[in-house]
Amino acid sequence: WRCSLSVFICFVTLFLTALAESGRFTMFGFEYIYAPCGSWQYWVLFVVNILVCSSVTLWNLKYLVENSFELEQNKECAILWDTETGVKYAMLCLAAGFVSALCGIGGSTIKGPILLKMGLHPTLAKATSQFMLLSTVSASALQFYLEGAVPPEYAAIFFCIAIAASVCGKYGIDLYVEGYGGRQSTIVYLLAWYIVVAAILMSVIGIIIILGQFRPTIDYQQLWFRGICDDFPPDYGALKLLSEL
Repeated sequence: WRCSLSVFICFVTLFLTALAESGRFTMFGFEYIYAPCGSWQYWVLFVVNILVCSSVTLWNLKYLVENSFELEQNKECAILWDTETGVKYAMLCLAAGFVSALCGIGGSTIKGPILLKMGLHPTLAKATSQFMLLSTVSASALQFYLEGAVPPEYAAIFFCIAIAASVCGKYGIDLYVEGYGGRQSTIVYLLAWYIVVAAILMSVIGIIIILGQFRPTIDYQQLWFRGICDDFPPDYGALKLLSEL
């Protein structure tokens, strides 16, 4: 119950904070204004979000350190935790979150190799990382839906495709590993290739976007980092180029 409660608390906090920080969203035909970006309410919510997630992390770390030996004996935990290990991997996960935000890749995907380095079984590492990814992505998806940024038909189609792909992938790997005597290392290789392919695709999309911004007069500011509250550039040439591929 501790794991489920932790995920639920972080999910609700991330969802409500992102929803409020968006400044405006629609629900049932009504518009609500909460915390516009850059306002003092926005930064209060930002700090509250960090405090809640940090508190959940420390709560679980304290429990794992105090009960690590007992959990390992009962086969409820595959890692022998201590304070140094907990702090180290908490910082690694934080760094993974920053990297994933910059690269556009799911943070839990980057944490997969970290879990393997900790000594988790490949199946456990993959399942854990994907479950963590589910909580954050679903919160973002709900936020986009309530803001009216995602057409319901598209959301339903991609949801069904994702579920079907996940089920097929799971049973395909299980069949290969258990039915045909495959090795567990296959999961590790698939995880590695998933990260590599995602990085390549994000790089290609980034190049296409940059090429789509090339005009007779190039606005080099569009190729640099933007402020937290800055609007997206009005140049949609990149989107047009992507749609023509």
